Amino acid sequence: LIAAVSLVGDVVSTGKDSGISLTTAGSFDVFANQMTKGTPTVTVKAATTPVAQTYIKGTNNAHVATFYFSANTAEDVKITSIRIVGDSSTTNATSAFATADILPASGYTSNVKIFDGSTQVGSTQPTWTNGTNYDYVTFSGLALTISKGTTKSIDVKLDTSESTTTPIFVGFFTSTDVSGTGLSSGQTATITLEGGGIAGKVM
Repeated sequence: LIAAVSLVGDVVSTGKDSGISLTTAGSFDVFANQMTKGTPTVTVKAATTPVAQTYIKGTNNAHVATFYFSANTAEDVKITSIRIVGDSSTTNATSAFATADILPASGYTSNVKIFDGSTQVGSTQPTWTNGTNYDYVTFSGLALTISKGTTKSIDVKLDTSESTTTPIFVGFFTSTDVSGTGLSSGQTATITLEGGGIAGKVM
C-alpha cells in the first residue's frame, strides 16, 4: 500500500492569520513510503523437553509436554483458545491421533492444565472429552498474548491415575486446535503446526 498526492489541486491551504489562499508548489506525484499488510501468524512446535520418562502412579502436576508458540512480525497475537489432544500409545507419532481411540487418555489422566512459565493459563480441565480418534480438553476464553517476533513456551501438566501404567502423549492434531486474533487488528490469526501435527514425548 502506497499513499500519494497526485495533483497540485489536492493540496489546499490558507494563511493562518490572513486567511489568504496560498499557492501550492512542488513536483507531483508525491509518494509516501510503501507499507505492507501482514497477517498475524503463530507457528506451534513441540519442544524436545521434557524427555520421555516414567511418572509414579498418582503423580500430580506431571509435566508431560512443552510447546513453543511463535508469532511472526506482523503484530502481537492474542491466543483465545487451545485444544490439547491426548492418546495412549507406545509411539508419539501424530498419525496415532487419526486412528481409533483404543486406549483413551480419559481413563488414565485428569486435571489437565497449561502454563505460561509459572502462571496457569485458563482453568483446570478435570476430565478429557472422549472423542472417536483421540481425547481432548479445550481451554477457551483465553487472552494469552504473544508479542510479535517472539516465542512463548506453554507447558502441559496433568495428574496421573493411581491404577494404570498405560503410556500417554499429548499434542495438536490440526491447526484448528489453536485459535487467536491480531491484538490490534482483530484479524483471525493463521495457525501453523510444524510438520502438520505435533506431539510431545510418550510418558
